[in-house]
Amino acid sequence: MGKRLGGWRSMNVLSFVTGRSEIVHSMTYWLMSPYTNVVTIHDLFHLTQQKQRNINNVNKTHYLTSLKKIERKGIKVIVQTPIVADDVRKFIPEADISIIPSKIFVQDPIVNPYPDDKKLHLITVGAIMKGFNRKHIYELYEWIKNEPDIDLYHIGKIEDIRYLNYANNIHQIGSVDQQTKFNYLAHADKYVFSSIAEGQGYPTMEAMKLNTQVVINDLPEHKFLLGDKPYYFHNKDEFLEMIWKNKKGGLVEQISQYDNWIKKYKTVYEKVLQ
Repeated sequence: MGKRLGGWRSMNVLSFVTGRSEIVHSMTYWLMSPYTNVVTIHDLFHLTQQKQRNINNVNKTHYLTSLKKIERKGIKVIVQTPIVADDVRKFIPEADISIIPSKIFVQDPIVNPYPDDKKLHLITVGAIMKGFNRKHIYELYEWIKNEPDIDLYHIGKIEDIRYLNYANNIHQIGSVDQQTKFNYLAHADKYVFSSIAEGQGYPTMEAMKLNTQVVINDLPEHKFLLGDKPYYFHNKDEFLEMIWKNKKGGLVEQISQYDNWIKKYKTVYEKVLQ
């Protein structure tokens, strides 16, 4: 049914629900095999947010080629929100799209990993890989490095040496197990996420499920999933203002549990994996 690709979560979900995990979790046309019949699409920001982002023609062409291949081969598309489904239909209106929401799993924190130093403890999650643009993390580092009352803790692999040991108040934790991640998310003063290229990040929703205030870039996808509970920002000044604000109430209730989540997955994948 395609190549064994995708994030650990999507692969685990598919193995659990269907017993098979050979789904292409990609918008990359050259990774689609002749047998690919399901593609998951997280977002189309490279095409829909060009005015807000510096998108080069190579990325645009890549996405358009991928969409046209999906359309030409009749590949089924899976997305997580109606917003993404609408974006896909703008480019391939006849696409067979199924909308399957996310279900967020967290574990209760065991320890508080932060020192009792009276600083504001921020946490972010995301890998910095060679050859993969993580401009938003660089900007986050720049915004915080000269703030003596703020410490940023960064979970994620860092392969680009330009980002290593960036500043004294930026603590690079590297890759961690799930329990350690939840410890950091639960006890942080704020979870911060500055990307304008990644919607519906799981750590963002996990932080909210653990009752940690989120400060996140103002994107339609974020607002659809997270409602009015995060603090949204557009620039550095707004970001620095938001991270000092008090926590809002009712963060956990905003993350729906989707009681029919398993049924939705089974309905889609049993249809295409016959």
